[in-house]
Amino acid sequence: MSKSLDTHILIVDDENNIRQLCQRILATDYCTQTVENGEEALHRLVQTPFDIVITDLVMPGSLDGSHLLKEIKQRSINTDVIIMTGFPTLETAIPTLKQGAYDYLIKPFDKELLRQVVSRCVEKRCLSHDLNQEKKIREELEAAYLQLQEVEELKEAFLSRVNHELSVPLMPALLGVDILLKIVKEPQEKEICQMLGNRLNHLYELIQTVLLFSRLKQSQLASSKKSVNLLELLKKVVEDYKTVWKEKELKVNLDWQANVEHAHVDVQLINRAFQNLFLNAIRFTPFGESITLLATLKGPHDLEISFSNTGIHIPEDKIPHLFSGFYQVAHYMTREIGGLGLGLAIVKSIVDLHKGSITVSSSKAHGTTFNMRLPL
Repeated sequence: MSKSLDTHILIVDDENNIRQLCQRILATDYCTQTVENGEEALHRLVQTPFDIVITDLVMPGSLDGSHLLKEIKQRSINTDVIIMTGFPTLETAIPTLKQGAYDYLIKPFDKELLRQVVSRCVEKRCLSHDLNQEKKIREELEAAYLQLQEVEELKEAFLSRVNHELSVPLMPALLGVDILLKIVKEPQEKEICQMLGNRLNHLYELIQTVLLFSRLKQSQLASSKKSVNLLELLKKVVEDYKTVWKEKELKVNLDWQANVEHAHVDVQLINRAFQNLFLNAIRFTPFGESITLLATLKGPHDLEISFSNTGIHIPEDKIPHLFSGFYQVAHYMTREIGGLGLGLAIVKSIVDLHKGSITVSSSKAHGTTFNMRLPL
């Protein structure tokens, strides 16, 4: 809503010279129309919506200014009414203002006074319109947020049932494969059982990943922190996945430049964060290239461990989404790389649980680096 011809004003007065005077004063800034009595004004209001009505208080006929004000407020609460009168009294002024009149002008009035009163009324309408729009937008956002919360709760409830519905029935199958491996003698049968076991173990790991993600999202994990040698923990992760990175002929460099090795952390969760970041580096590093793990002190209280690889470049607009659940930057690589896209989301939750932080930098020339910072 804006001041100018977007504002429609109806002038009501039985005196022609007053109508013409008001119209000349306001016509340059507003869209104005005039009528000579209350009945005609009400008829015009039915046909055309007006923002402001300027009406004389005393007019001939059954519909004077006071009754016209009452009719307008009953029919269109958003229409503002300015009362004019040549016979001002408290008995007329107070009731009209109580009935909802915006202002009360005493004839004869200065043309600048009329402009100011109308201008203030238009500004008030603009402010009211803006506030209503803001309120409407806020209500829409609140409704959308509540709907999003409901969806999130449904998703979390579904994920929390995975353990009972999938993980529990899977355990007898894994146990059965172990028994078969001890019974079968033929090499071909053993190979089939091993392949089945590998697939079932992979499925079990995926289920546990989803469960961990769900529990971290719901803050259901009770952290058990103690002093841990992070260098030894990181060395073990590198060793545990040696077969995997050796198959791709990758070079892994572990450079511990910090003069502190211990930190107060949950060993299982931090070990999982190290595993996820290291596996992420292995998966996205091309055959024959390198991964660097670098530990440095950042100030007296923070240890930063960087996982750098010479793999694919991550576009800058994708980086903010990296730590969202079920997200992979290169969707076209999902078939090739595999995974659910939960690894980095789990890392972020674990780091947050330890009051730390994780950042990403990526370039075509140098690859990608994940910097995990933990308070000592």
